[in-house]
Amino acid sequence: MYVSKTIYGEQYLPLACTPEDFKSLILSEIEQSENHFSSHDLIARIGRKCDFQKEPNVTYAGSIGFLGTDLDFINKVIWKQIWDKKLMIDLTNRKDSFGQTNKIQFIKVI
Repeated sequence: MYVSKTIYGEQYLPLACTPEDFKSLILSEIEQSENHFSSHDLIARIGRKCDFQKEPNVTYAGSIGFLGTDLDFINKVIWKQIWDKKLMIDLTNRKDSFGQTNKIQFIKVI
C-alpha cells in the first residue's frame, strides 16, 4: 500500500550534499553575484539550488530552510572571503533592489 503525506509550513532539513559541494555552491553564487548583494538574497539563491534530504513519500507544501549548522557554514565561507579580502561588509545605508536597508550587504572587492 502506497502512503503519502504532505507537510505544511516551513521545514528545516539537512543537506543532501557534501560540505565540499556545499562550499562550491556558495562560492559559485558569490562569484555570480552582482558587485553589491545582500546576505538574505545570497542565502535565498543558495537555497533554491541546494538539495535537501527529504523524507520518502512526503510532499513539502511550504518552504524548506537551512538548519542552523548549515547557516553557520555559509557564514564561515563568507567570513573567509572577507578575511581573504574578496568581500567587504557595506556599512552604509544603501538600499537594496527592494528598497530595504535592514539587511547585511556585501561588496565584492575587485
